[in-house]
Amino acid sequence: MSHSTSGSNFFENHEIGKIRSVLVISLWQLGDALLTTPVFGAIKRANPLCKTSILVKRSCVPMVKGNTLIDEVIAVDDRKAGPFNFQRILENLKLVARLNNAQFQLVLDLTGNDRSRFMMLAAGAKWRFGHSRSKGFWAGEKILTKSIPLRADQSIVSQHLELLGVKEQKISEARLSFPENHLDTDRVRSLVPGGVKLAQIHPYSRIERKNWRTDRMAALVDFLAAKGFLPVLTGSAAASEMSVLQAISNQATSLHLNLAGKLSLTELGALSKMSSLFVGVDTAPMHIAAAVGTPVAALFGPSSETMWAPWCEKRLVISRSLPCRLPCKGKKTCSTFECIQDLSLSQVTEELDRFIRSL
Repeated sequence: MSHSTSGSNFFENHEIGKIRSVLVISLWQLGDALLTTPVFGAIKRANPLCKTSILVKRSCVPMVKGNTLIDEVIAVDDRKAGPFNFQRILENLKLVARLNNAQFQLVLDLTGNDRSRFMMLAAGAKWRFGHSRSKGFWAGEKILTKSIPLRADQSIVSQHLELLGVKEQKISEARLSFPENHLDTDRVRSLVPGGVKLAQIHPYSRIERKNWRTDRMAALVDFLAAKGFLPVLTGSAAASEMSVLQAISNQATSLHLNLAGKLSLTELGALSKMSSLFVGVDTAPMHIAAAVGTPVAALFGPSSETMWAPWCEKRLVISRSLPCRLPCKGKKTCSTFECIQDLSLSQVTEELDRFIRSL
């Protein structure tokens, strides 16, 4: 029987002595995997000897591999269900056996779909916690021993911690954690000049409705250059993304760098850490910048800043107040996404100017 609790900390009662292993399931995207890391911090602070594991899509492994809070990273195929494939069925059976043999005592499902609930059952843990959002036929609350409703008016990080039972005063102390190493730092230093103040600009999300106009993003490059920064454009090697960043670069008139397609995920984190400022749309790199302690200015359109705002102290969220936002009421029907497309350059630069002066 699932139930909701908001008071006691699971890791502060008598059961803590029995917990030897915890599995966290995060089968969404890159940023979602990173946003689970405060959960691992809370577990390790309460019980340093507890073995922590995370189950993520294979594409998300670089986001958590090497994180000292996570003892084991388990990867699952990114591909959605498709035609019969014997090799894939065999891989899934091996994964199920691995989860079952691991003898996890607590599983936190932070995904909430059929696949993640099935993996939770395969682990065979005594305690099974999850958010009460149901995306799929079998993804309800019946298999959970504890659930809390997923809310649109609260950060996803704080909701993950509440699910674990972390008390409110401790939630504000939680931090994201991103793996860092000197090889990434050395590689990035070879690409950027020394002795300059960097402003990382990540203008592109693969969810295109989140993206701002290229001409205004180019003007933002010039604005930051005028403020004494060397703007550095970042993006993946995907053709669509490279094309957009090249268009921004071509329209900008000030000195800047375009490193689109030239950095790995962990090198992106190294660049963020070197930068005095991050500016971008709602993407995983925004959360990486927050994790490494860089001041973050984020442009939000149809996605919700109440749930997905950068989890860091020095942050600025720039958005428009519209009746169709929070939550977005037209993700599947809106043809204009004026919430982001009509975000004016003057609003962005004025708010950003105040933010820069406050740093």
